[in-house]
Amino acid sequence: MIRDQKDRGALIICDNRLVTRDYGATFLSSLPPIPRTRDLGVIKTFLAQGEAPSAAEEQIEK
Repeated sequence: MIRDQKDRGALIICDNRLVTRDYGATFLSSLPPIPRTRDLGVIKTFLAQGEAPSAAEEQIEK
């Protein structure tokens, strides 16, 4: 639960259809603009100490 600007969270979707089916792009475009990654190390860093610099640049490959 995100209650204020200091709280952190990660949305993790473990469904490969997101990148293998046509409707995956539609779903992704419905999300707010947020950093995307497939690198668990980036997620661990984000949750541990704040957003990792590479998270803002890396996008999910289609």
